[in-house]
Amino acid sequence: MEQAGNVAVGASGAVGFSRAALEAYSDKTFAEAEMDFWTIPYEFSELLSNDNNIDWLYKVPLIRHLGYIDGMMEALIKVRFFAPHGEKLNKPENVGEFAGIMLRLKALFEDYSAGKKIEPSKMVEIVLDVESDLDRFASSVMWELRRQE
Repeated sequence: MEQAGNVAVGASGAVGFSRAALEAYSDKTFAEAEMDFWTIPYEFSELLSNDNNIDWLYKVPLIRHLGYIDGMMEALIKVRFFAPHGEKLNKPENVGEFAGIMLRLKALFEDYSAGKKIEPSKMVEIVLDVESDLDRFASSVMWELRRQE
């Protein structure tokens, strides 16, 4: 894997994050990690909606899936505040997994907002992967919290 800063790119083009990038979240609470990513789905959707260079066949699904990611983040906030044992989201492994998922979206958003040329199909692929992983994470955490009741 070739490494550039906090992002590592494998031969297949798969993006991962260096230990240093994830360790930055090792001493954060879930709320602090969430705040680092909170506005990304909305801001990304706004940029996409105003971009006339992306075909609507890509734009609409991207915005829809970003909305779903935003909704899952909102659900996790509610779980943290209102669910019995919601503080368990602060476990370092939960914070790290959440950060690892959301760092992929943040990297895509930063590249896109900086004007880097990204194939729309690749953007859809990354956003769908983030959505799927965040959905799996949220379901897993919520199931674990229900078992604690």
